[in-house]
Amino acid sequence: MVRILFSKLAFVEIINKKLYFHMADGNVHEVNSTLAAFEEKLLARSELVKVHRSYIVNLYHINKLGSKELVTGSGTTIPISRMLCGKVKEAYMKHLFLEKGVE
Repeated sequence: MVRILFSKLAFVEIINKKLYFHMADGNVHEVNSTLAAFEEKLLARSELVKVHRSYIVNLYHINKLGSKELVTGSGTTIPISRMLCGKVKEAYMKHLFLEKGVE
């Protein structure tokens, strides 16, 4: 078992029934599980958003947001689902304004 601080979690990725927790410092923690097993608990956090069927991203670790992809602070490019694009942009804009103290 490894304790993962949400503030240090950059994104979560599922590949072939393995869940990868990518940390901001470059470390990756691997778990044999499905994304569905963790999804509800992860998405209960306001800073985490599902951007694709295979990815959940921490809004604090997004450096660039486009219409089809985003780039994390570590330079990783992550695809954004067409169906989730609007929701992701809305969550990111809300996050930006809350972080700057504007409501």
